[in-house]
Amino acid sequence: TTQSSIVVGSDDFAVPISLTPASGLADMDIRIQGVIMPATVRPGGVIPLTTNVVNKGKSMDRVLMSGSIPELGISQTMGPMALSTGTKMSPSMGLVVPEWSEPGFYYVRLSIGEGKNARHVYREIEVVSQ
Repeated sequence: TTQSSIVVGSDDFAVPISLTPASGLADMDIRIQGVIMPATVRPGGVIPLTTNVVNKGKSMDRVLMSGSIPELGISQTMGPMALSTGTKMSPSMGLVVPEWSEPGFYYVRLSIGEGKNARHVYREIEVVSQ
């Protein structure tokens, strides 16, 4: 348990906080070490996505990579791919942005893994007007 304090108005309160690591995360075998993608895209354009991945656990032979922007209703999946123990790879794919997309900021969801042994990351992209 850790002790922290907060200020509400002119009063200072001490609040005990108990931190517990999320269960199962330390046992995950696959690690995303980086994501390469542009900061902007135009409606109708393609977002090139590349992830740098390493397998710290057992060999996997049905690894899938998927990318999506839920707000735009788009998704793409590639695979299956094999990923041996200790192996690094940098799979790439393209995510097509619909022509009708409104300018603004959206979250790209990237997932890579095999079944329950998968990692998910989110990156922001801006759709800019043509």
